[in-house]
Amino acid sequence: MSPGALHGDVGPDPEVHGVRGAELPDGLVEAVNGYEAALMRDDLEQMDRYFAPGERTLRADGTGVLVGHEAISRYRRTRGGAARRTVTAMHVRPVGDRHAWVLSESVGILGGTGLVSQLWERDEGVWRIVAAHVSQSPISS
Repeated sequence: MSPGALHGDVGPDPEVHGVRGAELPDGLVEAVNGYEAALMRDDLEQMDRYFAPGERTLRADGTGVLVGHEAISRYRRTRGGAARRTVTAMHVRPVGDRHAWVLSESVGILGGTGLVSQLWERDEGVWRIVAAHVSQSPISS
């Protein structure tokens, strides 16, 4: 998937920042972009594929923590989609050979800004989210 697919018709591609002198892990940026595109389409099946299976997977925001893939999937099916946003920057920090931490900065199309922090894990060549934290500033009136 191309980086432009991240936004559909909303905004430019984000700036991707790695650690000086370190290469970005193969396929990670494409996986992050693929998840974001699935989120913006509210493609529940695709989003499920991007989160690691099992009870060790976490998703948190200002309302609490969801523990396990099934709890995260159930939450997504009842919320009615995520607020539309444009990712403006992505900061990638490799953590060993199989993990990377990603912090994405975004701007909501209705206003406000947000941060998404994700720990990604590569298993058999496939990147999946094992932990995520979402925060969003209020929309100005």
